[in-house]
Amino acid sequence: MTPEQLLNIANNRSLIVVVADGMHEPPLDVLGGRTPWQAADCECMDAMMHDSISLVPDGLEPNTDVALLTLLGYDAGESANFRAPFEALGLGIEVDKDDMVLRCNLVSMHNGMITSHCGCGLTDAQAKMIVDLLNDRFGDDRLSFYNGNGFRALLKVKGRSDLPLSIPPHNILNQPYRPHLIGDEVLANINLEANSLLESLGFSTNGIWLWGAGRAESFAPFAYNGASISGTQLVRGISRAVGMDVIDVDGADGTSTTNLRGKCDAAISAIGNHQFVLVHVEACDEASHSLDVKDKIDMIKRIDTELVVPLREYASGHDVALVITSDHGTSSITGKHLAGEVPCYVQI
Repeated sequence: MTPEQLLNIANNRSLIVVVADGMHEPPLDVLGGRTPWQAADCECMDAMMHDSISLVPDGLEPNTDVALLTLLGYDAGESANFRAPFEALGLGIEVDKDDMVLRCNLVSMHNGMITSHCGCGLTDAQAKMIVDLLNDRFGDDRLSFYNGNGFRALLKVKGRSDLPLSIPPHNILNQPYRPHLIGDEVLANINLEANSLLESLGFSTNGIWLWGAGRAESFAPFAYNGASISGTQLVRGISRAVGMDVIDVDGADGTSTTNLRGKCDAAISAIGNHQFVLVHVEACDEASHSLDVKDKIDMIKRIDTELVVPLREYASGHDVALVITSDHGTSSITGKHLAGEVPCYVQI
């Protein structure tokens, strides 16, 4: 199936698309040659029509922003420069055309290495305290840190025209991080000084990682009357940027305890007055980045039983099409995103 064929389903009937972020990966030796999806024994998805799809065009990085823009019918060629501004939009932060926005992961470090890209044991109160401390130390008329969703903070720099190169923290886990600092001396020094500052707090989350610099752009409205359900600010920001309605769900937080039943109920309610509903689930990707195969398997099973089962039942009786897929693969062995086709489960 091509992205165009998937989206065109909405020409003939209402369509719910569930994107399980990073769900796919090849068979693993630790699972006896099975994939995490196979190990999860997903009876409901397995009963659907099987297909495959690639949401990442050749030559582009296998990331969520690229995949979702492609899914929604947009040219994703420049989207690597939009990722952090999308997250800012998801948080309701105003971003001018000459502002640069960076992702600022709150991370755990040990012996000069990033051991967790998502801050071990980080609480909401700790995240807010860290961001407040960063603003007290580095904030001024041009530079502001923002608290996001858990470990996902942001840094906005006003009047910055260039976009320095950087690398995602989950790509350099358990490696010396200094050779990979962002390609800007001022920002790299802020990163290093912030790490020294946060070490004194005594939290397991004791550093930051600046990466993913981008600038805001405008998009044509989405082709359908659409709604989006996600606990991830990136997805919420993309949805707002293309004019989709963004639906809040209590407890939808992008973690392994996310409120899947609430997302299901919200999707069923939304499809009553929308032609297209996107349901994004982040937790498989986070489990993969944390190299936690068991957590990934458990999450896939939850998606099958708590989300897909009731959505299939509703769709069958209401002339609604249902597609379950992933934006890209993510390895739970290396923690890195994977290019190529991903499975796609369809009920039309």
